[in-house]
Amino acid sequence: MKHERNALEADAFPKLEQLCQRHGFQFQAIDLRWGVSTEAGLDHRTMRICFDELRRAQELSPRPNFLILLGNRYGWRPLPEEISVEEFHTLEHAAAQIPGSADKSAVAVLREWYREAWRPRTTPCR
Repeated sequence: MKHERNALEADAFPKLEQLCQRHGFQFQAIDLRWGVSTEAGLDHRTMRICFDELRRAQELSPRPNFLILLGNRYGWRPLPEEISVEEFHTLEHAAAQIPGSADKSAVAVLREWYREAWRPRTTPCR
C-alpha cells in the first residue's frame, strides 16, 4: 500500500485540494498511521485515537469525509484496550500452560499489558 499512498499524496491529494478550493472548501488528508504516539500505542489507545479522529472528521466535515484503503496483507492487529476480568483469567490460565514458560514470563507480560486486570474488580480491565 506504500505505492498507493504515495500516489495519493503526489497526484490525487493536490488535485482534490484545488477542486475543493474552487468550490469554497478545504481538503485535508489525514493518515491515521502517523497520528498515534508510541506511548499511546503501548497504553492500548491506538484504536480509540483512530476512531476519535474519524468521529471528529465526521462532526466537522461535510460528506463525504472518509476514505479507507484496505489491503490483503497480514499485519499488526491491536489487542483490545479493555477485557473483562473473566477474559483476563482465561488468558492468564492459558499463558501459564505455555510449554517452556516455567518462569511465568507469559503471565508477567499479560499482567503488564492488562495491569489492572489481575487485581480483584468487576469492571472491564485496561
